[in-house]
Amino acid sequence: MIGGLYDGIYPYGTLKQHGNFGLGAPALLDGELIIFNGKIYQTQHTGKTVEVNDKQLASFAMVNYFHPSIKITPDKPMNKAALFHLLDSVLTNVNGMYAIHINGTFSMLKTRAFPPVKEHQHTPLADMLSLQHFFTYNSAQGDLVGYRLPVFMDNTNISGYHFHFLSAQKNEGGHMIDLLTDHIQIEIDVLDSYSVQVPATSDYEHFDFKKNREEDIKSVERGGKAQAQTQGSATPQTDTMTLYRDKIDQLDKQIVQLLGERMEAARAIGTYKMAHKIGVVQSNRFNEVLQRAIAEGKQLQLSEEFIKKLYEDVHAESVRQQEALKK
Repeated sequence: MIGGLYDGIYPYGTLKQHGNFGLGAPALLDGELIIFNGKIYQTQHTGKTVEVNDKQLASFAMVNYFHPSIKITPDKPMNKAALFHLLDSVLTNVNGMYAIHINGTFSMLKTRAFPPVKEHQHTPLADMLSLQHFFTYNSAQGDLVGYRLPVFMDNTNISGYHFHFLSAQKNEGGHMIDLLTDHIQIEIDVLDSYSVQVPATSDYEHFDFKKNREEDIKSVERGGKAQAQTQGSATPQTDTMTLYRDKIDQLDKQIVQLLGERMEAARAIGTYKMAHKIGVVQSNRFNEVLQRAIAEGKQLQLSEEFIKKLYEDVHAESVRQQEALKK
């Protein structure tokens, strides 16, 4: 497919008879395919993701029946390089074949999809990189389906890691370009064999397989250097520092919103105190809240000094807002 064989050759209904897990490309290339839990979904070049009809055709697919024997639950967020490093530390057979399922939440996940081509058009994928459509999803939840394949499978497949994404709502997806994980679980199926069904088409019979497409394969897998079109919820960023700063910005916004909600509750309590002639400052209550926060903070590696100062400031603002109700 990398070299330009995009015509549909294999019905989705027949494909399901060979596996319930995998990835691929639809006929005439409009987007990406993901096979998950026995269903096949297509993410079109517009980003729209739908379950396909069994009579439609795939131009390429790799499937297997997924039976994981390895399960991993990472204890920290990771960017793509860190995730692949973790997987490499577990998948020690460099010539092994592995099917990998990753489920969970992602602070950021970036995907892409190619636009459709015309019938019998054989423009190599590497020459179509400028036409890719990119999508960036923040605070995404869903599944990554993919493989790590050995070098000897290049030209018939893509060696190394290759993942497609499907959102939990089954309405977003694409070929995974970059990510920053949040809370994920990893399942791995160790494969021991594979078979190839070759197309019975004239285009295939006359296609030149002698050309070395190693660099083309790498550029297509990573999405190339150019990022011509971007859609989704934010501008794509691949720099690790930027990804973590984006996450901090999101958390900071949540902190401010929670503080606003806390002050709203404090004002409601202030109104109740006024109606029942109760003093604004309740020292015993504050000390109870503070000690609980200090204990919880220690479990999260937050110092007692920090928690005490934070809660004293929050308490002072709560008292100020309650006192203001008297005016």
